[in-house]
Amino acid sequence: QADIQGLVLGHKTLQPAEILGQADQLLLTNHYPSYEDLYRNGFVHTRVAAYAARGTTVDVFRLRTDEGLSYHEFHNVDVFTGPLEALHMLLTSGSYKSVLVHFLDESMWQVLQHHIERIKVIVWVHGFEIQPWHRRDNFENEQQRDAAKIQSKARMTFWRGILRQMPDNLTLIFVSKYLAEVTMEDLGFRLPESRYAVIHNAIDTDCFAYYKKQPEQRKKILSIRPYASRTYANDLSVKAILALSEKPYFKDLEFRMIGDGKLFDEVLAPIRGFNNVYIERRFLTHREIAAMHREYGIFLCPSRMDTQGVSRDEAMSSGLVPVTNLVGAIPEFVDETCGFLADPEDSEGLAESVAKLYESPELFSAMSAAAAARVRMQSSCARTVERELALFTQEERISGHTDRGFKFQVQRLNDDAAA
Repeated sequence: QADIQGLVLGHKTLQPAEILGQADQLLLTNHYPSYEDLYRNGFVHTRVAAYAARGTTVDVFRLRTDEGLSYHEFHNVDVFTGPLEALHMLLTSGSYKSVLVHFLDESMWQVLQHHIERIKVIVWVHGFEIQPWHRRDNFENEQQRDAAKIQSKARMTFWRGILRQMPDNLTLIFVSKYLAEVTMEDLGFRLPESRYAVIHNAIDTDCFAYYKKQPEQRKKILSIRPYASRTYANDLSVKAILALSEKPYFKDLEFRMIGDGKLFDEVLAPIRGFNNVYIERRFLTHREIAAMHREYGIFLCPSRMDTQGVSRDEAMSSGLVPVTNLVGAIPEFVDETCGFLADPEDSEGLAESVAKLYESPELFSAMSAAAAARVRMQSSCARTVERELALFTQEERISGHTDRGFKFQVQRLNDDAAA
């Protein structure tokens, strides 16, 4: 039985407060995955799902300055998209105790700065949104480099303006120690230790489960990468495969290259003629990636810059041995016991790493188990998500919503991470 209070025939414009405001926390982001675009901030969705699994639901708002209010669903998460005015109305409603921000930009700050006196704002810093141009100098021509310099100057001015005298209710979370240190170097000043924490992107070790690898799987090499820019260094993978093609056992190896992006055809053209190289231009869901992981033993993932490397960690969680480069934050997550770190731009070093694994089944087996263990020790949901939740749920109970208690909680998390 139901009582119908009213029936609207036709279109009704919903206000943000009518469809959100169910949780104590609002997650604000620039992108969120959809069934048509699986890779856009997938690690943000991993967090939201992990929070929900632990009893904490967050509302999700995707800011689009030039779009009206809209909605989409992604794996049981309701995602609302809207302009600045809708975000302002949501925060004015008084429903939220904290805002969880991924990829803060000037548009977001236009609204947040008017609410930060009474709402805690926790900003995750992932890398490109805060780094100057020279940290990612992988441009195709001088025109791109000049444009990046202009954008970089504006970006650094924006961040320095916020962080030189941080509002009391603002806290930063860096996904690696490397990123925290180079950010402060680029800013030109250090942040108070009580105002930031280092918490890695969470890896779903249940989805990317570890199954003991058989020695034969060392012959199967997998690459699942975007081909959107030179940062992903897929050209180094191609050069490594060409170098391995000179080995007498090359035909005993199998390579599978999966991904998409504007550079896909150009980068992979030199290896299309090999019968043991399989090329697939497509995106994969997490479940499809995990299934692919079960078939392969080595994850070929060179890089020119990484502030963590989520796809590499997911592969390691599944027991694949990573072959990558000694750049950025990667040494925080891979060492000689669980993977190979070739020098920057060293495609020959990548090839030799694959060769060593081929030539030593015992080494492959030991490193595979160590890779899976490393992720579970360092970046599993159980470890990282609990630390994140402590910043915006547990700390409220500890501190009675006082700023002193909040800063103490951040300091305790930093101490735990250093231990």
